[in-house]
This record gives sequence, C-alpha cells and structure tokens, in this order.
Amino acid sequence: ILPSAAQAVTDTAYLGRDATLLIILTVALATLALLLSSDRRRTLIGLGIGICISGLIAVAVCLGGRELLASQFSSRDGQTVAKTVWNIYLSGIETVGVVLAGAGAVLAAGAALLWAARRAPVDARGWSSV
Repeated sequence: ILPSAAQAVTDTAYLGRDATLLIILTVALATLALLLSSDRRRTLIGLGIGICISGLIAVAVCLGGRELLASQFSSRDGQTVAKTVWNIYLSGIETVGVVLAGAGAVLAAGAALLWAARRAPVDARGWSSV
C-alpha cells in the first residue's frame, strides 16, 4: 500500500471517531440550551432548523467528499483504495445526514405548530378559532 494511501486510511479513521465525539457534544449542548432557555419553543425551532441544515451539509459533504478524496491519487489503485476506505469508515454519515435533516425539519415544524396553537385565540368553550 502506498504511504499516501496509508495516511488517508488513518485520517479517515480519525474523522469517523471525531464525528462520533462531535455528535455526543452536540446533544449535550442542545440539552443545555433547552434547560437554560426562557422560551423553549423558540429554542426548539432554532435547534430544529440547525439540525436540518447540518444534516443537509453532511449529505453534501459525503456526496462530494469521496470523489474529492479519490482525485488526490494519481494511480487507479490509489483511487480504488481511497474509495473503499471512504465506504468502510464514512458511508453511514450520509444516511445519518438524511435522518438528521428529516428529524430537524419535523422538530422545527412541530415546535412552530405548538407555538402557533398556543398563540391562537380561544373562545369561551375552550376551542381555538384557528
């Protein structure tokens, strides 16, 4: 195996490990934001939008990153190794990105609907006029 391909394998393995640590840190910070927030619905809307955007960015990076990594190698064998390493270590990030984008959109929409329902005028029977 070429030295540059071996370095790519090592770097990709570190990237997968670091992504897991970042997910744990993100969940902890989102929980802290909800605990400290005075308006939790607005915080949930912001978190949902942020989660959706980060999921879309993860998908875009995964779609372009594999080919970008492979293009760094001039030999066909090096490109094959780079693509294989990408698939082994990082193929799940694309799926996670799609799930995050969907979950963030649902979270933001749900929080916005709850916020709208809370602000809707209520008549004497307790029914919303919306």
